[in-house]
Amino acid sequence: MDVPSALVVAVGGIGALATLGMVVVLARRAPDTPRR
Repeated sequence: MDVPSALVVAVGGIGALATLGMVVVLARRAPDTPRR
C-alpha cells in the first residue's frame, strides 16, 4: 500500500507545530538561557 502524500504532509506539519510549541514553551520557562 502506498501512503497518501496528504497524510505524510499532515503528520509532518503536526510534528513541526509540536516541536515549535515545545521550543516556545521551554524558551518562555527558561528566559535566563542564552539564545544562540
